Amino acid sequence: MREVPSLPIPYSNSSFFIVRKIEDPTGLLPNEIKLGINERGVHFFRRVPSEYFHFAKLHDVMEFGSDDRVVRLKIRITGVLHQFLLETKQGEDICIALQTHINNALAGLFWRTGSVADESLPNGSKCENMIQS
Repeated sequence: MREVPSLPIPYSNSSFFIVRKIEDPTGLLPNEIKLGINERGVHFFRRVPSEYFHFAKLHDVMEFGSDDRVVRLKIRITGVLHQFLLETKQGEDICIALQTHINNALAGLFWRTGSVADESLPNGSKCENMIQS
């Protein structure tokens, strides 16, 4: 019998955060979400029962930011830019996790190519304090 090599789980080595949906332009997310962030991107899970729901690649995260209770994610899904607002007390931790993985991806690109061109940077990817108007 031949052994089939196992593929890595796409959400392995993730940092997980429990968030509540405030704004979902797709209308598909449940009210409570388990958010996973790793070197592949942002993973959305249904909290109860815990099941894999959706995935966005790291390079599709165009912008993100947080304030005291809200995280803003602008993510390109099938070519369309969507802004998600999520309620959490861990907004800064989510931004740090995203920024860390983006920096690691850019560092890997730098080491492979010897330089990083401006057009290779994720468009607008940055961690910032969100100002409510």
